Amino acid sequence: MDKDKELLESYRVVVKALKEFFGENVEIVLHTLIDNQSTIIAIENGHITGRKIGDSLTEAGKYVIEKLKGGLDYFGPYESLSYKRKKLRSITIGIRNRNNDLIGLLCLNMDLSNIEVMNKFTSFFLTFQESKREVLSKITSLDYDEAIERAFNEVYSILSSKSSSNKIDNFTIVSELYRRGFFKLKNSVSFVANKLGISIYTVYAYLRKLEKGV
Repeated sequence: MDKDKELLESYRVVVKALKEFFGENVEIVLHTLIDNQSTIIAIENGHITGRKIGDSLTEAGKYVIEKLKGGLDYFGPYESLSYKRKKLRSITIGIRNRNNDLIGLLCLNMDLSNIEVMNKFTSFFLTFQESKREVLSKITSLDYDEAIERAFNEVYSILSSKSSSNKIDNFTIVSELYRRGFFKLKNSVSFVANKLGISIYTVYAYLRKLEKGV
């Protein structure tokens, strides 16, 4: 029994080291199961779940023990909740003695709240309207002059195939280019004005009209 306690004691430094590695957003908990106990003997970042040394195992922890007794070396990662209803990413590792008896648990609980905020933040900036991505993605892989010419010609060709007349209305061309994000490109207004034989002021007038949704 003393050897079991010595083995568990050796994990105290692991708890501290993991805290130094992960920082403030991961709770590290060491439980003893010796003498039918199920209490915390070491903990770092207990603010995440509100627990402290001496606290008993949770109901979820008792479920995990049954899984580990079934032969698993560890259980997880799994989703759990803190007492503040914050989402946690958790994993529980079984600590066994030489007889393969389960004598303790090492649990890690990562607070995901900051990660969820960052995920929403990055998702917003990494999401684009497909119609606007359509033109811009082609520009990056080609010579700029060649790319802008090709993007314009592609739109003109599509509109020509749909038109019943030989001439396509300039506003229709500008509107389709606008929808595809063409005018986010450098010098795109003067390029279109030159291709259509109109002034840049006319192009700007069309764009103002489109931006107003007229």
